[in-house]
Amino acid sequence: MLLSILAFVFAHLTSPLAASGDLTQALAPADTVEVTANHYRIYRSDGTPATMDDIRAAIKKVDVVFVGEQHDDPVSHFMEQRVLEAMYDTYGNAAALSMEMFSRDVQYIVDEYLAGLITDSHFQLSSSPWTNYPQDYKPLVDFAKDKRLAVIAANAPRRYANRVTRNGRNSLYDLSDQALTYVAPLPYGASSAKYTEQWNKVMSDAMASMQPATPVVTEEKGEMKHDMKADAPPPPPPPPAPAAPSSGQHGGDTMLDAQTLWDATMAWSIAEHLARRPGSKVVHMVGGFHSETGTGTPEHLVQYRPGTRFMVITMKTTNDITVFNNEEHAGMGDFVILGDESLPRTYGTRTR
Repeated sequence: MLLSILAFVFAHLTSPLAASGDLTQALAPADTVEVTANHYRIYRSDGTPATMDDIRAAIKKVDVVFVGEQHDDPVSHFMEQRVLEAMYDTYGNAAALSMEMFSRDVQYIVDEYLAGLITDSHFQLSSSPWTNYPQDYKPLVDFAKDKRLAVIAANAPRRYANRVTRNGRNSLYDLSDQALTYVAPLPYGASSAKYTEQWNKVMSDAMASMQPATPVVTEEKGEMKHDMKADAPPPPPPPPAPAAPSSGQHGGDTMLDAQTLWDATMAWSIAEHLARRPGSKVVHMVGGFHSETGTGTPEHLVQYRPGTRFMVITMKTTNDITVFNNEEHAGMGDFVILGDESLPRTYGTRTR
């Protein structure tokens, strides 16, 4: 039953739960899904209709754009490509692509591929991409390669999030100096009270939705690898954010701390890049839970780099894209893009 719950929540939260153990799923890739303007609608945070031109105008006013995707949603991936293109059109080579889907310990492999030093096949063999990489993320990376944009392998390696889940956040102090370059500086900040509340609600809803009769056990194993040292030392990390009240429920605080390690590390990777390359701008592709409502990774970013201007684009799927449900969608991002949930998913299950 526990594995069923973990697999269910993993699929709906993007990545927060896989840190709890070894889970394995087989990829069932879908054929390429053609997305048209009839498959999505763009709204502002309050439900006012908006357009891609509005997003482009907003991009000119910020340093970082968070695009919170639904991992198996073809509209999410279609819009990510449009936003990356808009970033390039606006900022040229100052634009950079940051990705949850690669972790910091394979940054040098990402850089080798961008520089043309290794082939695409060796890149994919060595960088541990998600198994839906070819259809969902390769177009983004190859666009960046073609335009000579930096690609930031932003995430913490999954093995260290798993360690936090099993042994607590302080267990990271046992890692080597090299390993510690792959995570946010210790001690990394705690989740905010608002983020903790969101986490507990999603976990509670996921568990409540599970039926006690004949559980279907699905296994999934996720791994991401990446690595990189800064060319110049980044600004010193701020003191950790004050800890939110302990929940004491829904998987325990160590699981939330593992999720927060990802948030903090992705924020640190973005802040590091902005410090190394003054004037650069970043678009960060990430699962929606990490950025929606401006919590998660954006909160840690402004701790590491106060004054950073950012905006959040949140992707949601629905059966009627013409209806903006205030209860479900208001405040989820500066822009909320509703995608047609009837479209085929870009994969059935995946390994990471």
